Amino acid sequence: MVVDADRAKPGTLGPGLLGDRPAHNGQTGIVNTAAAFLSVVTAVSALTNWWSRVRDDERLERWSKPLTLVALTGVALTIDPAQPDVRAWFVVALLFCLAGDVFLLDDRRFVLGLGAFLLGHVAYGIGFVVAETWRWWAFAVAGAAL
Repeated sequence: MVVDADRAKPGTLGPGLLGDRPAHNGQTGIVNTAAAFLSVVTAVSALTNWWSRVRDDERLERWSKPLTLVALTGVALTIDPAQPDVRAWFVVALLFCLAGDVFLLDDRRFVLGLGAFLLGHVAYGIGFVVAETWRWWAFAVAGAAL
């Protein structure tokens, strides 16, 4: 969350998604209980989704595939990020990827799924560019690797 000294209560990070949360001695990126729980949900859901593909169980895939990204988005929303603007772009990217996954559950929506994933990757790219640690050469290396 963005520290707003005018609105923050002493010892907190100020208003946020889950209300005023305590500051962590100036540290950010802290994994709280909600984020840890949602990380476990993400892992279990991802494993369940993989199992649904091994067993060719479409019914299981229909809820486990979207749940994985819903839980992962929850993780991104519940942590105290070092850079809130980067988190915002990554959450947008995760939501586009969620839409892509849902579209790809139906073969008739394949192009919509591809479009959603494209927009998600654009949002990830913007998230990396707005990061304080952004370096142009890292982008060039990643591009060359692709």
